[in-house]
Amino acid sequence: MLNLHHHPRTGQLYLTVRNDFAKAWIEHYPRLGDHLERLGEIPDWRLWVAPPGRPASRQKSPTRLLIESRLRAWVLRRSGRCLPTLVFAELVQLAEGKPVSAAPRVYHGRDESYARWKSGSFGKTVATLPRNRLIIHENSGEYRANPDL
Repeated sequence: MLNLHHHPRTGQLYLTVRNDFAKAWIEHYPRLGDHLERLGEIPDWRLWVAPPGRPASRQKSPTRLLIESRLRAWVLRRSGRCLPTLVFAELVQLAEGKPVSAAPRVYHGRDESYARWKSGSFGKTVATLPRNRLIIHENSGEYRANPDL
């Protein structure tokens, strides 16, 4: 679904997205710096779609949503990860047929110390974390992810 290419003039890497609906590609959009956190952890790549007879755009459209949906499904099948959690280098690895680690990315600003603790059943305490993740605090002092989620 992804093919790796070099731009003929600049030599910059970009990925074309094979589909039957429109010309689509992903280009690298470098971060400002590792020490600067972007709002909502925006990925370091951009998806462009150029429907037939129209200029390329990053705007949401039915064609773009269809292409992005199929790309998300393909990435999930290949790597076991969600498309927005992958950086451009990992997308390049997928295009080259190389495996990508299944470990989830660490998002800044989601500190578990801000969890609201609630009394749970069976002598356990349950923490409600941002993004509806739950962690169970055992009486032994151990923390573990809730396997039911």
